[in-house]
Amino acid sequence: MRFVRQAIHADNSKLLRRALRDAPRAQRVNWQLRVRVGSQSISPLYWALRSGCHGAAKTIVQDILTIRADRDRYYYGADELFRLQPDIVDNLLREAPVLAHDFLDGLIWRSHKTQDGLRPVIYYLEHLLQDQDESQMLSRSLKSFVVFRDPRTITHPILVFTLDLIWEKLVMRYFLLDRLWTLVTFVIYIAAQSVLNQKVYLENHALHLWVGIARLMVYLIGLGRLLFWHGTQIYRAFVHKDYMVMRWLRIPSYLAQWDQQLSLLLTANLFMMLAVEPVCHCFGIEEDMIGLHCVAVTPAMEIAYEVLSSFGVFLFSLLVLDLATVSIKMSEYKVLCARAVGQVYLCLGAVIACIFIFTFAIAAMSREVDLVGLEEFSTIGNIAQLLIQIAWGLTSMEQMKTIAHQSSLLFTAIVLYSILVYTCFYNLLVSQFCGVYMALSEDIQGHARLERGFIIMETLKGINMHRWKRFMTSMSLERRVDFGEGDIGLAGGVKVFEPALEHPISKDQIVRFGGHTDPTLPWPEKDHDDKDALEKMIQRTMLGRSQIP
Repeated sequence: MRFVRQAIHADNSKLLRRALRDAPRAQRVNWQLRVRVGSQSISPLYWALRSGCHGAAKTIVQDILTIRADRDRYYYGADELFRLQPDIVDNLLREAPVLAHDFLDGLIWRSHKTQDGLRPVIYYLEHLLQDQDESQMLSRSLKSFVVFRDPRTITHPILVFTLDLIWEKLVMRYFLLDRLWTLVTFVIYIAAQSVLNQKVYLENHALHLWVGIARLMVYLIGLGRLLFWHGTQIYRAFVHKDYMVMRWLRIPSYLAQWDQQLSLLLTANLFMMLAVEPVCHCFGIEEDMIGLHCVAVTPAMEIAYEVLSSFGVFLFSLLVLDLATVSIKMSEYKVLCARAVGQVYLCLGAVIACIFIFTFAIAAMSREVDLVGLEEFSTIGNIAQLLIQIAWGLTSMEQMKTIAHQSSLLFTAIVLYSILVYTCFYNLLVSQFCGVYMALSEDIQGHARLERGFIIMETLKGINMHRWKRFMTSMSLERRVDFGEGDIGLAGGVKVFEPALEHPISKDQIVRFGGHTDPTLPWPEKDHDDKDALEKMIQRTMLGRSQIP
């Protein structure tokens, strides 16, 4: 074991392989995961990661996750790796994220034989599903990959397969049921606030009852459900101290997701609507008991209710759009639109700044404004309104002709403003859209899968442990999966078939050895010896050629 520590300190993979030659095959993994130094126990792998010896760490990961076999049994270190280092993924992503793909590749076995254009593949995903702490749902390893937010890592085949498996067999149903309630509430909301609110229906007093029932359902089903959800999540966040600290304010961590922020905003919107609800204030005042207009409802309350009602339509629509997560393709488009919105905000900010500048610049041309004599230039507010109309193409050519005829200087200022807005800002916005697409085109699927990963993590919070255990039982991960006909392999995996040309494999990934099967004997290292001998022969050949005059 002393030679293992020396090889790690030197960050020398060749020395590390040589140091492991004497390790008993049953203890080889422990040599790399737990070493006794005096009265303390340290992990060579963790030490290699923390000390920046990434070459040695890569060799250890690959060696542990290599499947070896003698005539009696298979040896695979995944179980010991996750048992002795349950936070291995978090450590790996924090200290050496470049090794993430090597780590994940070690959890996949692919056959070098194909049949009918298909290749057998086994994903050893037990420790990506079940945490070492069985009281927790979803492995901390899979959570670490999602929270890491790397769109390229999350598209690794085993992570894609694992997330799709959880989504299709467990989470999707609960997610759709949750969004279905939102959709039903939205339909009722549209009926109450937009359809039955039309004048042709309001004139019929018999329909006032249906308006009142529809709005009551919105508050009971929509607002009541939202209050229960956010109250429960806030309580759990502060009980488990799962919150973010922003200066002096503690914010529950679940509000880091944009859909949860929209949901909380919708809750506040519905609560304010209830405070100025005409049905509540006019109840019993009119003859038909349910009135929509009465002396108790002031004009200010009516305006506030209309604004909140319209705002609620947009909030509900954005929440319902979350259904796009069901399809990765639609989710990709949603991610692209969300990234483009940021560029729109920047463009609008630039246009607004330009409007302010030219408003005050034109207001300073008092002589030219008097020559034109139009109402649009009478006050600063009117000038700003005109420039906004120009920016959105809402002005008529007659106005521009009048301005050009009366004042060429004022017309020049407006032309400069139009050139700046249309030629510069709007064209720049188009180029920014192209840049966003080009930047995201390669990793767009990764961003979509990351979003689905976060939805899986949030949805699992609302699923009880009994459902999770039933899902894990249905996976039958304790059953050994065969590598081939009559070749019973290891437990903890799921066998599938993929197109043969998707990941070509030319040789067996399992390193098989003959001879004695005693677990106390070390493994022969013929492959590495041959490789080292080949390297030495090449070096000698190149040295000899360089010495030829």
